[in-house]
Amino acid sequence: MVVLAVVLFLVLRPRTGTPYAPGSRRWVPPTFIAVGLFGVAWLIVYYVAGTAVPFMSALGNWNILIGMAGMAAAFIIATLWK
Repeated sequence: MVVLAVVLFLVLRPRTGTPYAPGSRRWVPPTFIAVGLFGVAWLIVYYVAGTAVPFMSALGNWNILIGMAGMAAAFIIATLWK
């Protein structure tokens, strides 16, 4: 009974301020630049030497999806920057 009362108090009490301070977003710029460059580099290597690289020739047209996904992920990560 006491546990239920404590849980109800913690859930229903009025909130003051934010319970957690937002973390630092210093990791965002280097991460989105690295991920974006990875996507662009993947596409460039695929178009220039894709048939000469064994694992890229095995992937076929999936290489385009991998490169585009890298660039899309960079865009999504960039939206986290404050």
